[in-house]
Parts: sequence; C-alpha cells; structure tokens
Amino acid sequence: MATDHNDSTRTLVAVSFNMHGYNQGFPTAEELVKNFKPDVFMFQEHWLTPANLCLFQKQFTDYFAFGSSAMSSSVASGMLHGRPFGGVMTLISNNLRKYTETIYSDERFVIVKIGRHLFVNVYFPCSGTVDRLVVYENVLSDIAEWYDRYRDCECVIAGDFNCDIDGSDAVSLSVQKFIRDGSLDAVMSYIFCQRQPTYVSEALNQASCIDYVLTSATCDVKKFVIVDPNINFLDHLPIMCEVVVSTCSVNVSNSVENDRPKNIQYQLRWDKANQAGYYHYTHLSPLITVVDDALQACTVDTMSDAFIDCIEQVYGTIVST
Repeated sequence: MATDHNDSTRTLVAVSFNMHGYNQGFPTAEELVKNFKPDVFMFQEHWLTPANLCLFQKQFTDYFAFGSSAMSSSVASGMLHGRPFGGVMTLISNNLRKYTETIYSDERFVIVKIGRHLFVNVYFPCSGTVDRLVVYENVLSDIAEWYDRYRDCECVIAGDFNCDIDGSDAVSLSVQKFIRDGSLDAVMSYIFCQRQPTYVSEALNQASCIDYVLTSATCDVKKFVIVDPNINFLDHLPIMCEVVVSTCSVNVSNSVENDRPKNIQYQLRWDKANQAGYYHYTHLSPLITVVDDALQACTVDTMSDAFIDCIEQVYGTIVST
C-alpha cells in the first residue's frame, strides 16, 4: 500500500509474479492483495486470449489493467490447439490513476509511468524457444529505446528473465551488456536478487534464481523480498519491493526536448534497430539478394556483363518498390 512521505513522493509496493496461467496464479494473487495490498502488480504468463483479458479488470476491482495477450496470432490462425503460453499484464492501484501514464504494451513487456518512474514488466523467452537469443536481444533493445525516450525518469524492470544473469552463456551476457550499456544514459547499476531461488520445483528437484528486479536508482528501492505465500500452486515465487516514487507532474515530451543540448545532432543507431522489421515493412527484402549478386560480380570485373546486369536489376527493383 502506498505511503506518503510528503506532497511529492510516495512509497509503492510492487509485486512481480509469473502466474503460469491465470487460473493457477489467481489464488496466490488474491492472497497477496489481502496480505500486502500492493500498489503495482506485474504478472507474466497469464496465458489469456485477447477476449479474456477482461478477467483482470473483473476480478481485481481495486486496480486498472494494462497489458497484452501472447495468443493473438494463435486465435487469428483458427481453432486453438495445444497449450496456451505467454502474456504480460500490469495492474495499478486505482489510487494512482492520476499519477499514471500507460506507455507501451507488447506480448513480452509492458511499460507504465508512475510519477517519475518507469515500471517495466517483462517476460523473456525460456530455453528451447525458437531464435531465443534474437528475441531476447530485440526485447532488450526495445526496452532500452523506450528508456532513452524518458531520460528524466528512473526505471524499474521486473519479471521473469528465464536465465541466470550472472551466467556466461550468450543470453546472460546480453543481459549483462544491457545493464552496463552506456547508451541508456543511466546505467542499470544494481541487481536485487539475494541469490535466493525464485523458481522451485519439488517434482523435478530443481531450484534457480530467474526472476529479478533491476533499477536505475538503488536509493529509491527501500525493501526487496522473495515471498513464500501460504497458497501457491506454482513453481515460481512472487518477488516484492518497495519503491519511493516522485509524483511531481511533468510534461515528458517537453522535458526531454528541453534537456537536449541544441548544438548536438543526434543520429539513428542501425545496430540498435529492428532490421528484420525495417526490411519487411519497407519492402526492401528483394534487394538483398540482388545487391549480394552485384557485389560478387564487382569483385570479378566491374565492367563485366554480369555486373552491369545486376546494377540494372537493382535500379529496376528500386523503381518498382
């Protein structure tokens, strides 16, 4: 429950929890509401279709919901079959509505702004996911881009990372790079995890720490605890923290522009862009093969018929595109 320190700051209780399905996780969430009255819930893996997202609003009447389903493409492709998967949802106490701005919602992460803090609820792909590293890096890149847009805000990122971020594999290294990356303006400099397991499977005799809270301002996080509820049918344990949030009103778009030095010219970072999406939406994919052929011909003879044909083909493709 939020406590006021003065007119401009509040201490919020935030809970991150992998539900492993709405119906399985609901009893635990209900107990958390009863015992702790969190101001912010960050749920992962609710497994709901778009038509059933309203369950959060119906069952948690003291909160308003903002999130997405990961089942949209499955629903659109026809009759559902197989097990459900994914989806993230953030609930914010109705008492904080006037301080809250909903920023962005995707099937793997949701961003809300409360006062001067960004709360990022994230669910990263688990081991065995197709193109896991690519998906992982794309999500990290997108979050970094949003954080850069709100440079006057502190950031709290919580959720299921599905990895040991102190590890040495490619996924763990990508998270470590994200944490220390200077392009974020404020480095994610602290990891609250206490090395206690957040995933405990008695059936498989396994335990690991894969749920984390990252923050850009360690002084704003006053408490962190891994909760062991009396009612929990899942392998994941909720993680809870108290965050001191400034509730001063601020015009984000104006403040970001005003803070930027007028004599600096910014440019796009292609290494940070979604290149696959760029080629897809600009219909430039057909050019890739043509340009490769032209370059190969160029290495042989710049005046060869093959090279000239490739150049003409490139020109024709650009005109038709």
